[in-house]
Amino acid sequence: QEPMATFRQTPARQPPPVLPACLDANRALSPWPSLVNQAKTADGPAGPWPADAMHVGFFDTRSDTNVQLFGQVIELARRVETDRAPIIPHAILLSRPPQALPRGFVLHLLTPFTKMAGSTVAQCLFAGLNRLSHGPGRYYVWKPLMHLLLPASVDRLLLLDTDVVIIRPLSELWAVFAQFSPTAVIGIAPEQSNMYEEDSNWKMKGRNGGVQLLHLGRMRASPKYTPQLDRYA
Repeated sequence: QEPMATFRQTPARQPPPVLPACLDANRALSPWPSLVNQAKTADGPAGPWPADAMHVGFFDTRSDTNVQLFGQVIELARRVETDRAPIIPHAILLSRPPQALPRGFVLHLLTPFTKMAGSTVAQCLFAGLNRLSHGPGRYYVWKPLMHLLLPASVDRLLLLDTDVVIIRPLSELWAVFAQFSPTAVIGIAPEQSNMYEEDSNWKMKGRNGGVQLLHLGRMRASPKYTPQLDRYA
């Protein structure tokens, strides 16, 4: 008789206290002006961009990240690209990188806003989501807030972790936006590893957050998306 399978049990935790809602009359539902003003390229201020541009964000929270590799990745992506639409690369980083960004990259720094009081919806939501996370997850909770962090001129974003290898045209992923239902705001694929399922004693399905299609315009306009984040935070 084969032995019964044993699974790693996740220790139970007490639920965190309920915080006041972030969506109230005292906080503005808008991008942080400082962050929008900081968005710039090596050549000067960011934008305006062509209407058909593909916005590709590289998300990295390491202090020593090699941003020169970002340029190599984008150059490779442009070589395999079959669509003529321009690619606008964004570097979304926790802190200022030690090297200069490659030409054409738009820089968005997150560190200054983790240390400020929760005076905006975005800061309040980040603080609430952050307390529910653990390990490196406290940095990943920035991702569902991209509609509040990036300029309003960025309507859609293909968000990538920096360990993603690009071997196919990015336009094939970008084309999935056209398959969204009228109310869909996020496109995300199942996680190939079973580590999340195992950690939940096989009760939950994992999702790969390293590749995300974010319809930021719909997130901003949705009457449900940000309030649902507020309920969870």
